[in-house]
Amino acid sequence: MESERAGKAYPETESVRATAGPPLDDNLFSLLSHEVNHVIEQNALGRPGTAFLGEGLASAVISDRFHLRGKTFQHDWSASHDAEIPALSNLTDDDQWDRFNQQMTYAASASFLAYLLEVNGPAKLKQLHPVTSAHCQDRFQQIYGRSLAEAEREWRAFLAARRR
Repeated sequence: MESERAGKAYPETESVRATAGPPLDDNLFSLLSHEVNHVIEQNALGRPGTAFLGEGLASAVISDRFHLRGKTFQHDWSASHDAEIPALSNLTDDDQWDRFNQQMTYAASASFLAYLLEVNGPAKLKQLHPVTSAHCQDRFQQIYGRSLAEAEREWRAFLAARRR
Protein backbone atom coordinates (compact mmCIF):
# COMPACT_ATOMS: atom_id res chain seq x y z
CA MET A 1 0.00 0.00 0.00
CA GLU A 2 1.07 3.55 -0.70
CA SER A 3 -0.27 4.82 2.62
CA GLU A 4 -1.32 3.59 6.01
CA ARG A 5 -4.98 4.03 5.10
CA ALA A 6 -7.26 1.82 3.04
CA GLY A 7 -10.97 1.52 2.54
CA LYS A 8 -13.56 -0.60 0.81
CA ALA A 9 -17.21 0.03 0.01
CA TYR A 10 -19.88 -2.64 0.12
CA PRO A 11 -22.85 -1.19 -1.80
CA GLU A 12 -24.88 -4.39 -1.42
CA THR A 13 -24.97 -3.98 2.37
CA GLU A 14 -24.64 -0.18 2.32
CA SER A 15 -21.53 -0.32 4.48
CA VAL A 16 -17.86 0.60 4.33
CA ARG A 17 -14.68 -0.60 5.97
CA ALA A 18 -11.59 1.47 6.62
CA THR A 19 -8.27 0.90 8.31
CA ALA A 20 -5.93 3.67 9.32
CA GLY A 21 -2.83 4.22 11.33
CA PRO A 22 -2.30 7.40 13.31
CA PRO A 23 -2.80 10.25 13.08
CA LEU A 24 -6.57 10.13 12.70
CA ASP A 25 -6.95 13.33 10.72
CA ASP A 26 -8.77 14.94 7.78
CA ASN A 27 -7.34 12.34 5.40
CA LEU A 28 -9.22 9.61 7.26
CA PHE A 29 -12.42 11.66 7.09
CA SER A 30 -11.93 12.06 3.32
CA LEU A 31 -11.25 8.32 2.94
CA LEU A 32 -14.47 7.48 4.74
CA SER A 33 -16.38 10.01 2.64
CA HIS A 34 -14.91 8.52 -0.55
CA GLU A 35 -15.96 5.00 0.47
CA VAL A 36 -19.45 6.13 1.49
CA ASN A 37 -19.72 7.89 -1.88
CA HIS A 38 -19.08 4.52 -3.57
CA VAL A 39 -22.10 3.10 -1.75
CA ILE A 40 -24.28 6.06 -2.73
CA GLU A 41 -22.97 6.09 -6.31
CA GLN A 42 -23.54 2.41 -6.97
CA ASN A 43 -26.95 2.34 -5.33
CA ALA A 44 -28.07 5.45 -7.24
CA LEU A 45 -26.37 4.96 -10.62
CA GLY A 46 -25.45 1.29 -10.74
CA ARG A 47 -22.04 -0.19 -11.19
CA PRO A 48 -19.56 2.14 -12.91
CA GLY A 49 -18.24 0.93 -16.25
CA THR A 50 -14.62 1.88 -15.51
CA ALA A 51 -12.36 2.38 -12.51
CA PHE A 52 -11.85 5.93 -13.80
CA LEU A 53 -15.58 6.68 -13.33
CA GLY A 54 -15.97 4.67 -10.14
CA GLU A 55 -12.97 5.97 -8.25
CA GLY A 56 -12.99 9.42 -9.78
CA LEU A 57 -16.63 10.20 -9.09
CA ALA A 58 -16.39 9.02 -5.48
CA SER A 59 -13.74 11.71 -4.94
CA ALA A 60 -15.09 14.34 -7.36
CA VAL A 61 -18.20 14.89 -5.26
CA ILE A 62 -16.44 15.27 -1.90
CA SER A 63 -17.53 18.64 -0.59
CA ASP A 64 -15.03 21.48 -0.27
CA ARG A 65 -17.23 22.84 2.48
CA PHE A 66 -16.50 19.99 4.85
CA HIS A 67 -13.25 18.46 3.57
CA LEU A 68 -9.74 19.58 2.79
CA ARG A 69 -9.59 17.02 -0.03
CA GLY A 70 -12.61 18.12 -2.06
CA LYS A 71 -12.59 19.15 -5.71
CA THR A 72 -10.44 22.23 -5.04
CA PHE A 73 -7.69 19.98 -3.65
CA GLN A 74 -8.09 17.56 -6.60
CA HIS A 75 -7.86 20.43 -9.13
CA ASP A 76 -4.85 22.01 -7.40
CA TRP A 77 -3.06 18.66 -7.06
CA SER A 78 -3.71 17.83 -10.71
CA ALA A 79 -2.57 21.30 -11.81
CA SER A 80 0.72 20.94 -9.95
CA HIS A 81 1.28 17.41 -11.31
CA ASP A 82 -0.08 17.95 -14.83
CA ALA A 83 3.10 16.75 -16.54
CA GLU A 84 2.83 13.39 -14.73
CA ILE A 85 -0.79 12.73 -15.70
CA PRO A 86 -1.01 10.41 -18.70
CA ALA A 87 -3.59 10.85 -21.44
CA LEU A 88 -7.10 10.29 -20.14
CA SER A 89 -7.58 7.69 -22.87
CA ASN A 90 -5.09 5.59 -20.88
CA LEU A 91 -6.80 6.25 -17.54
CA THR A 92 -10.24 5.32 -18.88
CA ASP A 93 -8.81 1.98 -20.00
CA ASP A 94 -9.23 -0.48 -17.12
CA ASP A 95 -6.41 -2.61 -18.51
CA GLN A 96 -4.05 0.33 -17.88
CA TRP A 97 -5.56 1.87 -14.71
CA ASP A 98 -3.39 -0.11 -12.25
CA ARG A 99 -0.17 0.68 -14.15
CA PHE A 100 -0.16 4.21 -12.78
CA ASN A 101 0.43 5.75 -9.37
CA GLN A 102 -2.78 5.45 -7.34
CA GLN A 103 -2.72 9.00 -5.95
CA MET A 104 -2.34 10.32 -9.50
CA THR A 105 -5.15 8.20 -10.97
CA TYR A 106 -7.58 9.11 -8.19
CA ALA A 107 -6.75 12.84 -8.18
CA ALA A 108 -6.70 13.20 -11.98
CA SER A 109 -9.95 11.30 -12.49
CA ALA A 110 -11.62 13.22 -9.65
CA SER A 111 -10.45 16.56 -11.02
CA PHE A 112 -11.56 15.77 -14.58
CA LEU A 113 -14.97 14.46 -13.48
CA ALA A 114 -15.51 17.42 -11.12
CA TYR A 115 -14.63 19.68 -14.07
CA LEU A 116 -17.15 17.87 -16.30
CA LEU A 117 -19.82 18.23 -13.61
CA GLU A 118 -19.09 21.96 -13.29
CA VAL A 119 -19.13 22.59 -17.04
CA ASN A 120 -21.83 20.17 -18.21
CA GLY A 121 -23.88 19.18 -15.16
CA PRO A 122 -24.72 15.65 -14.03
CA ALA A 123 -27.07 14.38 -16.79
CA LYS A 124 -24.34 13.58 -19.32
CA LEU A 125 -22.07 12.05 -16.69
CA LYS A 126 -24.93 9.75 -15.64
CA GLN A 127 -25.08 8.49 -19.24
CA LEU A 128 -21.33 7.86 -19.27
CA HIS A 129 -21.24 6.16 -15.87
CA PRO A 130 -22.05 2.56 -16.96
CA VAL A 131 -19.95 2.62 -20.15
CA THR A 132 -17.05 0.16 -20.22
CA SER A 133 -13.49 0.91 -21.27
CA ALA A 134 -13.98 -0.60 -24.72
CA HIS A 135 -16.72 1.92 -25.54
CA CYS A 136 -15.74 4.86 -23.37
CA GLN A 137 -14.18 7.12 -25.98
CA ASP A 138 -16.92 6.56 -28.58
CA ARG A 139 -19.72 7.08 -26.05
CA PHE A 140 -17.97 10.14 -24.64
CA GLN A 141 -18.02 11.66 -28.13
CA GLN A 142 -21.72 10.82 -28.58
CA ILE A 143 -22.75 12.10 -25.15
CA TYR A 144 -20.61 15.25 -24.94
CA GLY A 145 -20.44 16.17 -28.64
CA ARG A 146 -16.65 16.36 -28.50
CA SER A 147 -13.91 13.80 -28.17
CA LEU A 148 -12.38 12.79 -24.87
CA ALA A 149 -9.10 14.25 -26.17
CA GLU A 150 -10.80 17.63 -26.81
CA ALA A 151 -12.38 17.62 -23.35
CA GLU A 152 -9.01 16.69 -21.88
CA ARG A 153 -7.35 19.68 -23.62
CA GLU A 154 -10.04 21.97 -22.15
CA TRP A 155 -9.53 20.47 -18.68
CA ARG A 156 -5.74 20.82 -18.91
CA ALA A 157 -6.19 24.48 -19.95
CA PHE A 158 -8.41 24.90 -16.88
CA LEU A 159 -5.64 23.36 -14.74
CA ALA A 160 -3.00 25.62 -16.35
CA ALA A 161 -5.09 28.68 -15.47
CA ARG A 162 -5.11 27.53 -11.81
CA ARG A 163 -1.29 27.51 -11.77
CA ARG A 164 -1.09 31.20 -12.70
